Amino acid sequence: MTRWMLRTLRGMDTPIQWAGGLALGVLTGLLPLNSLLPVFCAGLLILSGANLLTGTFGCLTGFALKPLFAVSFESLGQSLLTWKSLQPFWVLLSEMPLGPWCRFENTLVTGSLAGGILIAFPLFLTGWIGARHLRRWLSRLFVQSDWTAWLVEDGNEVSRAGVANP
Repeated sequence: MTRWMLRTLRGMDTPIQWAGGLALGVLTGLLPLNSLLPVFCAGLLILSGANLLTGTFGCLTGFALKPLFAVSFESLGQSLLTWKSLQPFWVLLSEMPLGPWCRFENTLVTGSLAGGILIAFPLFLTGWIGARHLRRWLSRLFVQSDWTAWLVEDGNEVSRAGVANP
């Protein structure tokens, strides 16, 4: 597991990939689990080439913050679903093949999706700026420091005694 995390930090370490993973992860974490939308967002996170470690962190963060936003997302979803000019759009979405499983008729699902999309862009920009500044420090801390040198030595996993594991 530690090697996977180190490889994730090394392999997908551009600031855009870090920021994309964070934004998609938070969007995935904010969505209710009783629809297919979190599955679609998680699939988009995996297939987009975003950093999976920051995506996982973002998903856990969004999941932890979900109760704080539930009331406002519910009212946002209620206003979106009752908006007269959007009624044909909701009917079109619900008649699509996967529409009933996406549960767009639920006010919390619709409000969480809209609120997550509204939060995603500023979060992406913040993550991009933060990743640009923190990338070198984190790389030095996890990959090039002496206290983690015993984990990875020339691509081979070694034990604490310095003996290579077969």
